[in-house]
Amino acid sequence: MKLLWPDLTLCPVNLYSIKWREKIMLSNVMHDLETLDTKETSVVLSIGAVKFNADGTDGTFYRRLNISEQIERGRTVSGDTITWWMLQGGSARAVFSEPSVSVYLALKEYSAFLGGETCNVWGNGAMFDNAILLNLYAQYSVPRPWSYKNDRCYRTVLAQHKDLHPAFETVKPVTAHNAMDDAFAQALTLQKIWNGDQV
Repeated sequence: MKLLWPDLTLCPVNLYSIKWREKIMLSNVMHDLETLDTKETSVVLSIGAVKFNADGTDGTFYRRLNISEQIERGRTVSGDTITWWMLQGGSARAVFSEPSVSVYLALKEYSAFLGGETCNVWGNGAMFDNAILLNLYAQYSVPRPWSYKNDRCYRTVLAQHKDLHPAFETVKPVTAHNAMDDAFAQALTLQKIWNGDQV
């Protein structure tokens, strides 16, 4: 029997896989926010981010943001979220005692870290990290640092993968609810998914 695709490297599925692989090798950033509310208008405690692709990581970003100036501008704080923070471990709550920087400076520095609108920006939830951070950018009149076409949702990809592979395990952060550690763990988990891990 003559094979329809004598050279398997030319099979459409493999060609698709090659193109998909090339795409995920482009610039990706996973970020995580720690906040004082769940609304888009929330005070942002910290931003943690890591650059990554299917094969590794390359560069991190972390800033603790000034709380007072955000409250003065009308950003929101939730009593439920404050109560939740009080129940977290000391390592997570250490963020409150870290030195902070002005929000404007942090946003400008984060834009520089992202390196342009072509970067894919991943957040944990379609309406959380990316939405809150873009609201903060708008309030401080700092240009949006990534294209709307490059918004990515880690939570959606993870849920779909776990639907197919219920035994799949995520990478656990060194300190849960630390923005840098959470971002790093999420990036490593997405790498596992991209590389076909089922557990």
